[in-house]
Amino acid sequence: MRITKPSNFSLLAISSFFWYPVPLILSIKMTSQHSGFQSPELHSIVFDAPAPSTWIVLERVNEHEHRKDPDHSAVSYTSVKYRCKKHGDDGKIAFVRIYRQIPHLGTEFYDHATRAKQARAWTPPELVAYKTLTDRQSSVTPRLLGYREEEQESSALIPSGFLVSFAWEQVPGVQLGDNLGGKVFWEMSDDQRHIIREAFKNKTIRETEAIGFSPLFRGPKHLVWDSASGNLFMVGFRWWVEVKPTPWSEAKSYWFDLAKPPKRIDWLEWIKTPDTSNWEF
Repeated sequence: MRITKPSNFSLLAISSFFWYPVPLILSIKMTSQHSGFQSPELHSIVFDAPAPSTWIVLERVNEHEHRKDPDHSAVSYTSVKYRCKKHGDDGKIAFVRIYRQIPHLGTEFYDHATRAKQARAWTPPELVAYKTLTDRQSSVTPRLLGYREEEQESSALIPSGFLVSFAWEQVPGVQLGDNLGGKVFWEMSDDQRHIIREAFKNKTIRETEAIGFSPLFRGPKHLVWDSASGNLFMVGFRWWVEVKPTPWSEAKSYWFDLAKPPKRIDWLEWIKTPDTSNWEF
């Protein structure tokens, strides 16, 4: 274990205070400023699969907390996402996410032995998606670059609870939108939009459907356009649904804000007679 920490901290104290106690796979550097259950500042992250690699943290992107009632069958966890560069290769940029099991709601102050009973193995659906897409050699989604699944240490809030981390590549290009819509896409020229829609129709959606994955909440933020290669990537698989290939429909363009139907449209009727003559493309 490689850990850099201030001399006035003990591993037990750190592990008891944070919901991200010092993991075995991480080389971390603690800051003197901390509060609540905020995760510690990381310096580097090490993976051993599919091949050994070390990633240097550039910035923390976001954190999420997912807690359930004790009688709920789902797991409780926190996750933190980092943007990193590969050690020895500054041009190799990736995102890393760490999932750590935490106590269910209202049980964080239970005794150690009681909390330990919540421990279980769990593979995040996000890792399942990236591993499957990479194993199936998808050319339109980020590649999984490293991962590790292990148990938390005995002093953690959930002894032997899951601790899962993985890295996926930051694909080149421009994101076509955000949660509010495809502003970037619709500010492009007509010709650019046409090229992107053709890439979506003929490659991106076909390939992801063939492998069986789609982001749960579809939208333009899940599309990244690389004009240099002409590749349209689909990204963002923290939440996803299993899909099967279906015949092409312009409704698929609408799902990702690549086409705009009239504000008032009867979808049941449109499915019977799909007319896009009054759509905006």
